[in-house]
Amino acid sequence: SGVHAADVAADMLARNDLSAMAAKAYDARVWKRLGQELSISTRLQRLADQAWLFDLVVDRATKNPALADTIACMFTDLDLRAQLKRPGFYWKLVRGTR
Repeated sequence: SGVHAADVAADMLARNDLSAMAAKAYDARVWKRLGQELSISTRLQRLADQAWLFDLVVDRATKNPALADTIACMFTDLDLRAQLKRPGFYWKLVRGTR
């Protein structure tokens, strides 16, 4: 969020607009990024409450190094993590095609 703050501040100074309305651009940028991440995290918490599903994912990941690597990459790649919100991801796990 520091990068967003610096970008917005530089833009505000360049336009000579130090109003509260101009500063709202920071809120919009941060929420765009964090909102998506919070949405995914909330969904993952709900899915983790389903013990059978969590166990299935872990079991498949221990047997499939490519799946384990994909899950590991999900910790840093928000777009990849968004796959966890898709029912098709789990359907492929159940069918064994992932």
